[in-house]
Amino acid sequence: MPIRDFYAGTSKKFNITIQYSGSAPDLTSDTIIFYLKDNLDDTSYALTASADVTSSGATGVAKFNILPAQTEDFNPENYTYELVWTLASGDEYVLEQAPVAILNRI
Repeated sequence: MPIRDFYAGTSKKFNITIQYSGSAPDLTSDTIIFYLKDNLDDTSYALTASADVTSSGATGVAKFNILPAQTEDFNPENYTYELVWTLASGDEYVLEQAPVAILNRI
C-alpha cells in the first residue's frame, strides 16, 4: 500500500482499501487522514489531506485527492507520510508510515 512518489504542483489521487479481520469495514462514519512531514521530528505537518469515505467507504475504500495548489510550493525532497484511521468511537490506528519523495518538475 505504500504511496508512490509524486511531483510538486500536480494532482495526486490514490485509494486505500482497509481490511480488518479479513473483511472490509464500513468507513462512512470514520476519518482517514494523510499526514506529510519533512521529517519525523517536525512539530507541524507540511500537508494534511482527509479521505473521501462517503462514496466508497461502505466497502472499506478511502479515496484521496491532493490538489496541485496543496503541493505547488513544496521543495523537491524526501518526506515521511502517515495514514491514520480514526473510528467514530474515537479509536485511532496508524495504518502506515513510510517515506515518499516529492519530485521536481522539469
